[in-house]
Amino acid sequence: MSTIVQPTEFASVFAALKALLAPYADSMTVSTDTQVEYYLNSRYIQKNKKPLFFAAVQIKKNYVSFHLMPVYVEPALLVTASDALKQRMQGKSCFNFTRTEPAMLHELALLTKTGYEHYQQAGLLADNGFLTQLSAPAQRALAQAGVQVPEDLEGFSEQDLLALHGVGPSAIPLLKSSLEARGLSFKPD
Repeated sequence: MSTIVQPTEFASVFAALKALLAPYADSMTVSTDTQVEYYLNSRYIQKNKKPLFFAAVQIKKNYVSFHLMPVYVEPALLVTASDALKQRMQGKSCFNFTRTEPAMLHELALLTKTGYEHYQQAGLLADNGFLTQLSAPAQRALAQAGVQVPEDLEGFSEQDLLALHGVGPSAIPLLKSSLEARGLSFKPD
C-alpha cells in the first residue's frame, strides 16, 4: 500500500533536487532562487539575446519537478536512463518526484553531469554575451575564427580581427571594451 506524500514534505525533495545542481552553479547564472523555485542558466547568450536555460527545480501542487534542458537539446543523453527514471518524465525534459529516492537522485545526478558535459563540449556554457553587441556578420566571423569567450580574443591583434570578413572598424572598440572590463587586451600588432 503506497502512502500519499503531503506537499509539506516537498521541501526536502526540493532541497535534494536543488543539491544536484550545486556543482554547476559557479559556472552558470542562478536566475531564480526561492523556497519553491531554483533556475540555472548557462552564460551562453542565444540569438534571442536570452541566456540558454540549463536546469530548474520547482515545487508544484502534486510533485516537485526537475527540468533538465540538455536532454531536450540532445535526446540521445537519455539512451542510458533507466526505465524507472524515464517513467518520471513529463514531456521531453522534466522529471517529477513526490519523495526523495536515493537511487533515482543518483541516476539523475549522473544524467545532469552528462548534460553539463554535453553543453560544455558544444560550447553552450561559454560567456558569449560580449558578442551580442556586435553585428550578425561580425558574430559569425568571430565564431568561425574560434572566438567563444573574451579570453579567445587575446590571440588576435586589432588588425587580425579587421582582416576577418564581417568584422568592421565599429566592432573593435566594443571588443576592446569587453576585454578591458576583464583585465585583458588584444595581441600587439
